[in-house]
Amino acid sequence: MLLATHDGLFDITKQPAAKIGATDDLMGFAGGTDHGVLYASGHPGEGSDLANPLGLTRSTDAGKTWEQLSRQGESDFHALTATKSGLVGFDDAMRTSPDGKTWKTVAADFVPAILAGTPTSDTVLATTPQSAAQLTAASPGTR
Repeated sequence: MLLATHDGLFDITKQPAAKIGATDDLMGFAGGTDHGVLYASGHPGEGSDLANPLGLTRSTDAGKTWEQLSRQGESDFHALTATKSGLVGFDDAMRTSPDGKTWKTVAADFVPAILAGTPTSDTVLATTPQSAAQLTAASPGTR
């Protein structure tokens, strides 16, 4: 079990929790469709030369190393999830991406606090400060 925090990624099955990879502020975090693939967004750690905000980053080794995919200096996805068709993220706009590199802005009549999906479906559940909503990754504007 992994925990994404303002101080990086931690394996909380270890006692004490073991830090994995760099000390970046991971605001958005999601597992990918393949084992060991993770996506994150947020802000670079102190002393880093990465763009702020991080945009979308991907790890293919369970968080040990991260590669920049897209939207560096543009997006801090506070809500992020993976679906069968790709990624759904919120950074002041709802965005979808089939590959983590190209993004489409889609209409949404709510601001998500959390987006939850699964790589086996296109259904995404969203919580807001006011309520919960269900949407489809292909058309996030619907509930």
